[in-house]
Amino acid sequence: MLLNAGYTFPINGNQFTRLKLYFRALLRQDDSLRLLLLPSYLRRYVELNNTASAVLQTDDMNCFYRAFVTIPDAAHVFKKLCIPALFIDGTFSKTHSYGGVLIPIVAADGSGGNIQIGIAWVPTESVEHFVFVLLSLRAAGIDIESIPIFTDRGHILGAAKVLLDRYNIKISIKYCLEHINRNLAHIFDLKASNPETATVRNLVGDMQNARSVGSFISACENIINLRPEDGVDIVRYLVEGIHPRHWCVFGNLASYPDSEWHEDYCTFYAGLIRRDSLSWNEFNTRHLKDEIPFGIKMPLYGFCRTNRVESACSWLAHHNIRSSPPAVAISMWLQVAKETIERYFEVVERTDGVSLLSVGARLFRDGKEKSSRCTKSRTYIYDNDFCASINSRQGATTTEHIVKVAQHNGQPVIKCCCFYSDMYAYPCAHVHCLLQHDYELVRRLCRNATESLSHSQYVRSLLNPSWAVPFV
Repeated sequence: MLLNAGYTFPINGNQFTRLKLYFRALLRQDDSLRLLLLPSYLRRYVELNNTASAVLQTDDMNCFYRAFVTIPDAAHVFKKLCIPALFIDGTFSKTHSYGGVLIPIVAADGSGGNIQIGIAWVPTESVEHFVFVLLSLRAAGIDIESIPIFTDRGHILGAAKVLLDRYNIKISIKYCLEHINRNLAHIFDLKASNPETATVRNLVGDMQNARSVGSFISACENIINLRPEDGVDIVRYLVEGIHPRHWCVFGNLASYPDSEWHEDYCTFYAGLIRRDSLSWNEFNTRHLKDEIPFGIKMPLYGFCRTNRVESACSWLAHHNIRSSPPAVAISMWLQVAKETIERYFEVVERTDGVSLLSVGARLFRDGKEKSSRCTKSRTYIYDNDFCASINSRQGATTTEHIVKVAQHNGQPVIKCCCFYSDMYAYPCAHVHCLLQHDYELVRRLCRNATESLSHSQYVRSLLNPSWAVPFV
């Protein structure tokens, strides 16, 4: 046996086992002492950060049961710095003293990174505990009814039903595309070695990304043609098993009323089950197997997977939070989350090259990097607004985007027709391309605009990263 001091002495197996049990007992005793201090620790954390939220519950034996904690100003940070969507999933604890589950709550910031809004420690990944997590999020000030929640098809689906039935809280669950593909591979024996499997995955992705029921049906027909032996069964599993609002773009488009796609959707399904006709009400009551509340239409913001929260689970393991008992892990999570946000500020400050022309609630820095794939084709005046046509290359496809400098409430603002400009209120790749070609012209057009904030000034105006974590 080799000690840290460099001394070596012989030890047999029985002695080693007794030593291991002895040190394990010491660790357990230390864990028990830390658990006794946990209530005062969380109280001190909330005293130092009065905008933070912390919940600690004990069981009938007055032992640790479950806990929930957020970063300070969680609702404010989420509203101002994050894309309005949450990613939730569970991961098992890896410590011998706690056999429960950690549930991180993750949001995506405007620069493409992750911000962990909160985290929970619960005994099991069950409906009851997901209800606890969602209600705790709501109590922390996050409006869980106005945002999409991306998750796998686990116990959180049952929690959505409980919230609606008992509390009249309607949340909008969006299913993870990767988990849907895994279910298909398991049910229909889609081997990874089979070249058709990759094609099926791509076609299922086309179904999810369909912006109309026609595109959705076209992808379904391609699957049927690709696999004559079980293609119909695969499509039936997806059509009757999942409501479009839970995973498809067209089911969540506010500009695409349900009444415009119901008939075509039901007609296509009637053909699958060899029926002449089928109404939506009949399909909904007799054939649709998705019993989870549909929620309301929500923009998906380009998301279709829960890979963000899965990377957060790996992040927890990397920082030894999963392998630490709750009393220690909570303080570790707070400290590392604080350091992560501080590093986020450092990144923002290092890239503080372009000021915001109009201060929005979203940040998006990737536009500057992607502008290298854009070229300006022409400029013109339309309806008294200066407009520029920007061609964007994505692989072999070239798409035209229109950027214009328009007047809004007497102030000139730059707007682009692309998705990112509207969502982030921040220069996208096409605006960056215009600025590179006609910076002086755009500056003259915007000369009367109020002085804009830089990236770091804007971020610091929304969040103070110097929140305190009490010492253990």
